[in-house]
Amino acid sequence: MLIFAPGLSTAEAVTDISGRGVGMDVVMSNIKKLGGAVKVETEEGFGSTFTIVLPLTLAILDGLNIRVGKEHYILPLSAIIESLKPEEGMIKQIGDEESEVLMLREEFIPVVRLHAIFNIAPQNHKLTDGILIVVRSGTKKIALFVDEFMNQQQFVIKPLDRNFRNAQGIGGATVRGDGTIGLIIDTMNIMDKN
Repeated sequence: MLIFAPGLSTAEAVTDISGRGVGMDVVMSNIKKLGGAVKVETEEGFGSTFTIVLPLTLAILDGLNIRVGKEHYILPLSAIIESLKPEEGMIKQIGDEESEVLMLREEFIPVVRLHAIFNIAPQNHKLTDGILIVVRSGTKKIALFVDEFMNQQQFVIKPLDRNFRNAQGIGGATVRGDGTIGLIIDTMNIMDKN
């Protein structure tokens, strides 16, 4: 992250128009103003990958209506890789026996129980009784445990008020057709926290 420091320059010579170390610090400050983040991954001899992550803003979102216990949420379709009803042999306990992973095509994917994050009573406690939705953010994957998914729909995203911006796992809201509020799940936030 040193390259985002103000005044840092990698130029061999400073001229009247370049090499003064102004640029990447401006990029970082503007992304932070939008509530986003920049991640840099470097591998010597191969290069660097810059990942710019921006939060959900007022926009149209293709989403999947899901249910956890008696609560309904919206999961952005762009984050979903696949959904499945797991079988007993696909779930493995690791470490302290409280951490669970889904073994899917020789890949281990951490399982996150949404009811635990949102502190609500689930309909199903066994993973084999519910549904796992595999989501991706960048190169990371997790499997979200939900009770049911209903339908796909388009939603207008409304940003959260400042008082609610730090709500774990929630990236925005929408007003549904029946007038109720639908909370939009922020998969990136859930991955970072878990």
